Amino acid sequence: MAKCLICQEREATKKNSHIIPSFLVAMVTSYDGSYKRDKEILFLIKNLKTQIYTGNLPSTEYDRLFDDLTEERIENELKNNTAAQDYIFCPKCESYLSQYLEAPYASCLNGNKKIANEIPLIFWISVIWRMSVTENSGFKLSIDTEEKLRNIIHGYFEHKISGSKFSIADITINYRILHCKGYCRRRAGYIYAEYHEEDNLLTMTIGDLVICFMFSSDVLPSHYTYFGLEEYLKTAPINRGQEAEQRVNIPEDEYTKSIKYFIHFAVDKKKTDEFTKLDAIWKDLNLFGHMPMKMKITFLLMLYDDTVKLGDKHTTSRYIQIFYYLLKNIDAWFLKTVL
Repeated sequence: MAKCLICQEREATKKNSHIIPSFLVAMVTSYDGSYKRDKEILFLIKNLKTQIYTGNLPSTEYDRLFDDLTEERIENELKNNTAAQDYIFCPKCESYLSQYLEAPYASCLNGNKKIANEIPLIFWISVIWRMSVTENSGFKLSIDTEEKLRNIIHGYFEHKISGSKFSIADITINYRILHCKGYCRRRAGYIYAEYHEEDNLLTMTIGDLVICFMFSSDVLPSHYTYFGLEEYLKTAPINRGQEAEQRVNIPEDEYTKSIKYFIHFAVDKKKTDEFTKLDAIWKDLNLFGHMPMKMKITFLLMLYDDTVKLGDKHTTSRYIQIFYYLLKNIDAWFLKTVL
């Protein structure tokens, strides 16, 4: 059994440890906008794979997302929580995350309850650190930075447990945060993180929130951009954990525009990734050169066919079916006009 990633002493026996706290995942993914657990519909879109996780959905939601869904697929695929991992923390450190950070911050964010000033900073440090060390969120911090964050989390837990010395003023990390409160109650949300190594800063969107974390400076560079929200972030107050967290509330129409910018970016990125996957399949079959562009475009048009339900679009069997159909039916793509 591996050691716990936080204390590095006790065995990591805990299962289903959340990388991103469950109340944040529920904010983004609850199908009815309730922000409650067990109502999640979460699509994890990685470079070459799309995974689906569902909570305890009613049959109407399964019918909306899937055709002819089997119990086997529900248990073997849809119940694998892509926002959690097994055997990375010990039960004690897992409980400390909940008791000292997640529960208090959730009460502050959702209930406007007053909490100790340092909690939001340590909370967000714990989220970013978990996302980085588990390597499942699209970014990876340096080993030195990860260890720095781990020491802060572990030191804070030791302070809470035994009263050992802990000074928030010694932490040089700071962040800015935007909030479009209740946005995901009315519209779909997403989670995305973007790390700029040259500027040593990380910006991420989690549902109603946008957070910019700065590891070595408190000034955003002049070239900084983030889906149309850069001016809000550049003028947002800096949080250092010494005062109550200050969040900038942004209008819903501005947040909607930002999400549209992100969608254009994500579509281009996904198209590139799909083309890479198709060329890899082409090569593995020892076919000459690369898959023809007309064939690739026809493949994507068939893959994202609106008549196919969302949960059924990215199954392995469907990839195989479309691929071999186009190999056998050249006339389905060869004579098409590519715009």
